[in-house]
Amino acid sequence: MAEPKENEEFIPKLNSTYYHEWKRDIRMVLLIKDLWNQLHEEIAPAERVAERSAWKRAQQRALAVIHLNCERDQKRLIADAENGIEAWDTLAQRYASSDMAHVMRIEERFGQVRKKKGQTIEQWVTQVKELANLLREMGQEVPAERVAHRIITEVGKEYEAVKVAVRARRGVLTVDWVEQQLLANEVEKNEDDDGTLQ
Repeated sequence: MAEPKENEEFIPKLNSTYYHEWKRDIRMVLLIKDLWNQLHEEIAPAERVAERSAWKRAQQRALAVIHLNCERDQKRLIADAENGIEAWDTLAQRYASSDMAHVMRIEERFGQVRKKKGQTIEQWVTQVKELANLLREMGQEVPAERVAHRIITEVGKEYEAVKVAVRARRGVLTVDWVEQQLLANEVEKNEDDDGTLQ
């Protein structure tokens, strides 16, 4: 088995369960190899021989990168692809419907996630942000204000002072501001519980 090159990029191979994550990762590999733009360019007219030849070479390299980063079942799906564009489009079409089901599952999780007892504010905020980022990676629009609302809405009654401050706040609600307010409240609550402040 050949030793990997020092600068060679490794990503998990595409299987049937995580197309969006793979798509993001393979895009980065194609960008590094200067193939991403060519993947979205149409072939040059026949009279521009040099450009047409360069396009075909870039497409073959892109096809090879995509193919080598797929598991066996996904390789079968693109076996007849003649260039990178065909492989890319075939995989996108194949996983579009399953992606929508995945988006709906993540959207449901985002809408129902609750802060667990014993979970720190830092852990809670990270959990909500990770779900929001997953949705964004899947092409969904998730405004930061919606994330901030989700964070503040699902904390317990012990954070009522922060909820009051949020309702009184003017302007755009940001995740950072909400997190800072909750963390300050958490520190104050912990100090009170320890008896350091009366």
